[in-house]
Amino acid sequence: MSAMFLSFLVLPLLALMLLGWLLPLAFGIVRRRRGRGGVVLLWIGSVWGALSVATLAFVVISIMRISRVGRMETETFAADRYDGPTGNISIPYDGDVSLLVQMSQKDGNPRQLMLRATNQMLLAPAGEMSVVWMQVAMPDTNGHPRWTAWITLEAPYDRINLPPDGHIALTGGPPLTAAIAAKRQSDGKLSLDLKILDSAGHRVTIYDTANARTRTTFEAVSPTGEIFWRGLFEHG
Repeated sequence: MSAMFLSFLVLPLLALMLLGWLLPLAFGIVRRRRGRGGVVLLWIGSVWGALSVATLAFVVISIMRISRVGRMETETFAADRYDGPTGNISIPYDGDVSLLVQMSQKDGNPRQLMLRATNQMLLAPAGEMSVVWMQVAMPDTNGHPRWTAWITLEAPYDRINLPPDGHIALTGGPPLTAAIAAKRQSDGKLSLDLKILDSAGHRVTIYDTANARTRTTFEAVSPTGEIFWRGLFEHG
């Protein structure tokens, strides 16, 4: 089915679900005024209307929550301006490391914080937090960022409960390992999937900082070292 056909099918059904209760309610009111009953119609219209209003309110609130999360601002955690309890999170990588976390506040809204490591150590607010990703920058020979890796921590490692004055050690980070998964598609083309994992098996996304405007290339090398295939990645 085409998207247009589905829209013509779904929109009338949605309108009927949300506004159809007006018909039995109106007929019930008319029949009651004429003394011809209408109690059942009034009951059906009232219950249907209440459910429709509740459903519409739920959809609106859900959309507002999603849009609020999407507009969530990231705040860089400043320990010198924070007067609450803190703890330490150690990172097994001596380099430029950042941790993006989300913490719940008293009003129920999440707070998104960027934590930055110094000498393999992060100072963070005490409490429960959800790790969005860990960012590791890998410098070149001149000390400039050459590659940036975003590491996605899988459950249960994506949840941290940091006690006041406590310490938690995160696993993962470099060294990174890469593997190529080759798959022949139905149209005869060959699909190459580059999978990168860190030392703890977490998924990694690599961003080439130095060549941000250049599409990533690949080379297929035979066991003898001969390059028999060279090209550009189309996606990712």
